[in-house]
Amino acid sequence: MVMQSPSPNLGTLLESSLILYLASIVAGIASRSSRTGASISFGIAAAASLCSLPIPFVYGFSGAKPVDLELWVLGTEIPIHVDALSAVLIFVVSVLTLASALYSFNYIDHYREIGMFGYFAALFSLFSVSMMLVSIVNSALWFLFMWEVMTLASYFLINWEHTKESVRKAAWKYFVTMHFLSTLPLVIAIALLVSLTGHDVLTAMQNSVQKLSTPIIALLQSLFIIGFGSKAGIVPMHFWLPDAHPAAPSNVSALLSGAMIKVAVYGLIRFCAFVLPPSYALGMIIAVMGALSLTVGTLMALRQTDAKRLLAYHSIGQMGYIWLGVGAGIALASINSSLAVVGFVAGLYHLVNHAVFKGLLFLSSGSMIYRAHTTDLNAMGGLSKYMPYTAALTLIAALSIAGIPPMNGFVSKWLIYESTFLSGNGILVFCGIMALFISAATLASFIKFYTSAFEGTPRAEITEGEVPSLMLAGKSILAALCIVMGVLPITIVNLLTKAFSVVFPWISPARFVVTPLFVTISGVTGYAPLILVAAMSAFLGLGLAIGVPRAKPASVWACGSEVETKQYKMIALHYYRAYEEYIHALYHVSHELYEGLGQALRATSRGLASFSNRIAIGLTSAFSRFVRSVGTYIANNVREVYIDEAVTWPVTKAIIAISRLASRIVAKTDIDTFLVYSSLLVLALSIVVITFALGG
Repeated sequence: MVMQSPSPNLGTLLESSLILYLASIVAGIASRSSRTGASISFGIAAAASLCSLPIPFVYGFSGAKPVDLELWVLGTEIPIHVDALSAVLIFVVSVLTLASALYSFNYIDHYREIGMFGYFAALFSLFSVSMMLVSIVNSALWFLFMWEVMTLASYFLINWEHTKESVRKAAWKYFVTMHFLSTLPLVIAIALLVSLTGHDVLTAMQNSVQKLSTPIIALLQSLFIIGFGSKAGIVPMHFWLPDAHPAAPSNVSALLSGAMIKVAVYGLIRFCAFVLPPSYALGMIIAVMGALSLTVGTLMALRQTDAKRLLAYHSIGQMGYIWLGVGAGIALASINSSLAVVGFVAGLYHLVNHAVFKGLLFLSSGSMIYRAHTTDLNAMGGLSKYMPYTAALTLIAALSIAGIPPMNGFVSKWLIYESTFLSGNGILVFCGIMALFISAATLASFIKFYTSAFEGTPRAEITEGEVPSLMLAGKSILAALCIVMGVLPITIVNLLTKAFSVVFPWISPARFVVTPLFVTISGVTGYAPLILVAAMSAFLGLGLAIGVPRAKPASVWACGSEVETKQYKMIALHYYRAYEEYIHALYHVSHELYEGLGQALRATSRGLASFSNRIAIGLTSAFSRFVRSVGTYIANNVREVYIDEAVTWPVTKAIIAISRLASRIVAKTDIDTFLVYSSLLVLALSIVVITFALGG
């Protein structure tokens, strides 16, 4: 692996990181089921993430310009383009990989019955490096290849507990959905884009799309919205996510929700607004889809009683906030509004924030499973007595996702509200109002999540106390970022503003001013987090000085009979029941949409698999009959030359055997398994076709 770069420091950092990721994969594969080998692999992955972490800070604080690199792997050149937009995703992937790798040292003990520790670590590193490569490759074809590597690695990780039927079904739903609704639209869109522009390099495409007609650009952007929206879990293409994220091990769930669905946002911005010219209609579509997703996802999360499923639905809801901010920025940029930078930066800010606090929440849910051995919130309670540090870290994440100041989630949500409310656009204003309302529902949901699990009387059987220190270390990194990025937004906003300038270089972000003390939308509104923290600290100190009287809990009258406290404890199922009944119609529609899309996908996959079966059987049978007839003719008419016995007849018998074997495989193979092979074959053929097209 050799990297050529005009910027030696940046090239060295990237090269070191990629080499370490490769070493981590090799170490994991070599160790197979070794627990020690897996730990070595996780350690190397953590080192790889540390090597790439300085890159976003270089772009955020030094004013570095985009850099084009050449990565040589086994004699093949992979063009790399690193700019501020790429650096945002490098930061997300690196931070989550570091935290999850540290967490994994002990957490994989939870899967001791499955074993294969080394293979798990290798897939973990492959998943991380594929996400980083997706965000830096400058080739459409290599983007597609890395996208598929990311999908395959994530599929195997989701399916890790394959002995459980629910996990297998969730993994298959994810895999099939990704190939029909994500990979296939992207293959079509990228093939069209490459053939129409005559370029494979993304930065070169940017200069060639001007000749494309408006309908073609609209078609391409529609395909990209479907492809990236499916991976991001945006409504109505979200039906795979509530099953897949809970099925995965919690350290993988943190990467899925925290990083992978963010890579889809990067792809959306890179192709729809950087390569293709952005438009007002594009921005409005993205914003409206975001508003729909944040509403449906959060309201569905409100009624969940499984900890990981609740978090999975919140991933849909929080992605809606991200799409709303990015969409508002794109729509306002098309009319040269100075508020465009506020909306776009708000979307990217929430992207980073969600990666941090949702990664922390999934790791905390893993800690709950590690000790309580359940994800059912109804069966939990009182965990703070056994796991005080995990409880404190989870509280930080819950306050962050609910948008409570001075946590990081408040700043990004506040910027989303400002960009929509001040836009003067009726649709964006309505979307902003929905986002504000849903933020209250998010808070209500996490009141249930936190109090059901950590407060009250213990219900689950806890045999040990706090989780191991390395698991706490991984979570502590993310918790610290929740606080730092909320109290000091300048630590990340400089990078996000430069990412905006990469996509929209013709708009000056001067109206958006960020200093260590203030975040200001010049002349309109502002926010001073440090002053807020000082005021909150003063009130807290005053309260502690005065003292807060503790109320003695009243006993429950049970008509004189003795009832244990845990028997009348309010469980997660009882929260907001009246509210759920009030909006039952909305839940019914959402459930029907969820089930209907899943059934349609299954019907489509079965139909295509059946069609593939018939073609395969028909072709092999026809070819077998043809070769057999040729062999029979030669055997009957060319007796002097024993070519039939020497060549033709063995080939004929081989073809017949292969045909019979194929027929048996098709007859006995599970239809989903056959579909996977068919999907991989279609993808391979698509890549070959594109390769020959580029070569021509």
